[in-house]
Amino acid sequence: MRVFLLRTALTRLLRRRAIENSQLRRSDLAKVTGLNVGQPGFPRHNLMRSFNDKTRPVTMSRGVDKPRAPNFSSLVDRTPADLIGILGSHDGGANFLGEEIYWVRNRGVLLGKHKWEAEGGYDEDVATLSEIWDIRWSFRTREGAIRFHEEMLETAKMSGNNGYIDQLDIVRPKSAELASLDDCIEDLTFCKNTPKKRPGPNNERGRAMMAMCPQPYLQQYCAVFVIGTMVIKLYAIEGYNPIQGKLKSSVYFGPDGLLNITARVMKEWLDGERIEYCEDISSAPPSEVMWGDLSRCAKCGSSRGDLKKCSRCSKVS
Repeated sequence: MRVFLLRTALTRLLRRRAIENSQLRRSDLAKVTGLNVGQPGFPRHNLMRSFNDKTRPVTMSRGVDKPRAPNFSSLVDRTPADLIGILGSHDGGANFLGEEIYWVRNRGVLLGKHKWEAEGGYDEDVATLSEIWDIRWSFRTREGAIRFHEEMLETAKMSGNNGYIDQLDIVRPKSAELASLDDCIEDLTFCKNTPKKRPGPNNERGRAMMAMCPQPYLQQYCAVFVIGTMVIKLYAIEGYNPIQGKLKSSVYFGPDGLLNITARVMKEWLDGERIEYCEDISSAPPSEVMWGDLSRCAKCGSSRGDLKKCSRCSKVS
């Protein structure tokens, strides 16, 4: 019995570590062109919330499970149109409860939801991106991932783009941008909002209102797509500083854009090449440890002269 319990605990630990290896790290974000991560004079992006290996939807704001749909078993085989009619299109309706129904139906699991946020308040936050949300679902087959993605898109579009693509307007990337995408990215839907005009420097009332609720004034992008047996959602918001310019497309496209960096991370994880965990960002404060820093321990961050290189990647100690 004791052996069984130890084996079960070890299996859970290894599974959790494997799931953690599929998430974006600070060292991944540091490679994105146009994204300031820990560079002199700019705020760092810290991992503010991390929810791994969930079997039910979670809210990013409170970090708690959303309620299960009423009569869940009777809804598993329903179409997106059915769910809109039964559950509604509002928050907590078909978009969120449907999310659980769709991934259960397609034999999937929510690997994790992670929110990266730049340090600093509204006046100090001058990072290219203020927030990045990284959400990943994993399925047993590529067909299951494609079906989940299509069902979520259909539900979101029928309810005014609420939920899966966050009330944003679908835009068509330039052909040159699409050509720069990694070949493993399939069925990309790229969206953005139309920000409100920001108040001028002499409009004190307007600036106070923007400070209380800045999101409508900020450029926001959302990308949802499929990589192999995984479905990925990236949601990003530009910096809060009123003088910050619009986000540049290079942040998302190009060899070192966010979409391509994410594709490499997920592809490495699917191929079993991303097994070492270089930053314990889920439980520790932001670390200075980065790829290639062989003077520090990649797990605890301590500096010693007798550290050994990882025998698999030879990039960390």
